[in-house]
Amino acid sequence: MGKPAASRTVLVCAGLLGVLASAACGGAPREQTATAVTAAPRLGDIRPPASAIPLPADRAAGDGVAVYRPGRTKGPVYLLTSTGTQYELPVLGTTAPPSPVPSPGASAVEPLPPEPGNACASRQQCSQPFEVDPMTWVSLSPDGRYLARPVYPRMTEIRDLRSTAVLRLADGELPQAWSADGSRLVVRVPDGGFKESYVAVEISTGVRTSLKACTGLALGAVLADGLVLCVPPRGNMEDRFVPRVPGVADFRVETPDGQVRREFHVDLRDRLTESGQPMWFQDVSADGRQVLISVLERTFVASAEDGSVSAEVVPPKEPGWLVAGFHGDHVYLRRLVEVGSPSPISEPVVYAAWNPHGYPEPQLTFPAGALVQLTGRVFS
Repeated sequence: MGKPAASRTVLVCAGLLGVLASAACGGAPREQTATAVTAAPRLGDIRPPASAIPLPADRAAGDGVAVYRPGRTKGPVYLLTSTGTQYELPVLGTTAPPSPVPSPGASAVEPLPPEPGNACASRQQCSQPFEVDPMTWVSLSPDGRYLARPVYPRMTEIRDLRSTAVLRLADGELPQAWSADGSRLVVRVPDGGFKESYVAVEISTGVRTSLKACTGLALGAVLADGLVLCVPPRGNMEDRFVPRVPGVADFRVETPDGQVRREFHVDLRDRLTESGQPMWFQDVSADGRQVLISVLERTFVASAEDGSVSAEVVPPKEPGWLVAGFHGDHVYLRRLVEVGSPSPISEPVVYAAWNPHGYPEPQLTFPAGALVQLTGRVFS
């Protein structure tokens, strides 16, 4: 991938996530422009370490920046911290699982029924050890403090990386989204059937609050002030048709118990090339004031106050560029060159801060074909 001209890009050395000591901004200082993106992670060329120690259980590891696997399917998984240290996350589940200790205040949850062909859907049914991929349902809170990761097929653990504290979710509970400030985690709670409910877990205390919000809409995010952002569903809700106006996306901001605080509508009808194009919510900024709305291959930034559209996010025309979502209050792009694309697969995975007036500003690069989760990203 060719490097853009120095006049079009600024390498930002101020760290939202801290300074990556192993990835200094080398070379002569570059001239800043009025469009420089501030408070973004420092540019870093991330490479797998020759050797890495396991994530320590007896001491703090430091805030995380990303969890990544150099290869997409096999190989070790690393936690990259803000100091540049990389810890290896173990493949779990090869030994007896830990005792199922629910989070404080959690009620017992019955295991989900086994999936067809899966003889190890619950601990009681497992007679053979099996491995849990550390990249499954792994995520870092937006501030990098908390790491959510599986410790057994139906059990997730939340580790405070600034200490040794651990919070364990009940069996079958799956993390869905972090609040913007990282203090709360939305958890999907199964009932043994097809319906699901959501609980917001206060990470520092384990206090759980059932979410009654978003009737008729989908739960999009928990904002830093504790309010819930309700977003357009991608499909019908509970086998019920959801009426929509083509080109218009409806949003609500509610309290956890469902009291509406405000509503806003994003109207893209004058920007659609065809009527009836599907629209969906992609992400919300850390300050809760902007949302990303996607329409097929186009993405727009809109106000979460009145729905007004402020910008269209336009990635470069080079192959592989996609809108990754907000990282803090900045829109991030990702360049992942897949096998079979016009460009060679040897190119690295690049995360860049979108610059509406020039070429995206690369912040972090990972090995070609890497699977990456940055802080605050959605779960996979």
